[in-house]
Amino acid sequence: MVPLEAVQELRARQTASLDHLPVSELAVLRVDVARPVQEPDRLWIGFAASLPPADLLRALRGWWRCDAASVAAAGVLPVTLSGYVVAVLTGLQEWERNDQGRYAFPRARLTGYVTDLVTPPHAGDGRE
Repeated sequence: MVPLEAVQELRARQTASLDHLPVSELAVLRVDVARPVQEPDRLWIGFAASLPPADLLRALRGWWRCDAASVAAAGVLPVTLSGYVVAVLTGLQEWERNDQGRYAFPRARLTGYVTDLVTPPHAGDGRE
């Protein structure tokens, strides 16, 4: 669930331009709503605005079928739920490949998610 005020605030904003990105194509990570899992490194998989940032990052990490170099080239990876961007990952410069030909980005960082777009948690403190 996303607070109604956040949705209304975002609806009123102009569309962000992607012209400043150094690529002509941008990968997008499509996820489902968060559901509990029993895995050694995470308790959830998917997106929920109610998850604390550390849990959300673990819930969004995974082994993906992708062209890792293309994902990394953009520098950002938008995360979508039902076609809407709900989070953004960065820190994609390094990747690993598993035996099934899937890739993981072990240094990925959660740059922000939907409620941060309304009220950035680090606004004015100089951190990105």
